Amino acid sequence: MDMPPPRIDEFRDYRDYLLEHYQWRKRLNPWYSYRILASRLGMDVSHVYRILNGRIHLATDAVPRVVKHLGLEGEAANGFASSVMEARRRDVRRH
Repeated sequence: MDMPPPRIDEFRDYRDYLLEHYQWRKRLNPWYSYRILASRLGMDVSHVYRILNGRIHLATDAVPRVVKHLGLEGEAANGFASSVMEARRRDVRRH
């Protein structure tokens, strides 16, 4: 059973997309973990966990690494980067 990966354009917040992408990978490979994801992104596992659970934002300088890891290109890569920036702006306006 081939399950297609989630699409960034189906999510309002990039963190929801990242969590869904993580869960998709986990379904394909039960050994996939926060630790593996964090290692591939060059981040601390607790940082990745907090991003995926909506507690903090992805640093803007980490966006290219995440885009590469997710295999996003062209419009999807731009959509992801835009989603990160928009979510950060929304949170700044709230505070």
